[in-house]
Amino acid sequence: MTESDPVAAFRETILEQLGSAPEHVAVAAGEAVFREGDAADAMYFIVSGRLAVTIARQGRRQIQVAELGPGEHLFSTQHTLRHYQTAYYDSELDDTQPWETWDEQGGIDMATRASTRWKKLLDDYDAPPLDEGIDAALRDFMDRRKSQMPDMWY
Repeated sequence: MTESDPVAAFRETILEQLGSAPEHVAVAAGEAVFREGDAADAMYFIVSGRLAVTIARQGRRQIQVAELGPGEHLFSTQHTLRHYQTAYYDSELDDTQPWETWDEQGGIDMATRASTRWKKLLDDYDAPPLDEGIDAALRDFMDRRKSQMPDMWY
């Protein structure tokens, strides 16, 4: 099981739990394993045969985006790789480590990571040089506009 990319990062205890109670499901040719909108409450490993991955939209023809066999996964298909750059935003704040590793390292949540990041960006920021005349004109403009408006609650 550890040779398969999707499970390479799992700890042995998780692998033992996954392997202790697998349910073997036979799927007939043409039968759907799951459909868009189904609950994401299962993990499937292809033991034998081939699995066609299709996208079906109402009123449109069905499109096959991948065909997978034992040990293969969706993240390496040509369709995924072709659309990855435009269809998936990979945030620098994501923590994709296994939960156990995240927990052992303090369980720092997304809000904390985001707060740390903006503070660091602000601390590291060096304003570009600005001509003194332009700076004075901008400050004068802001002072005049502020004096023309009442203070607001925001």
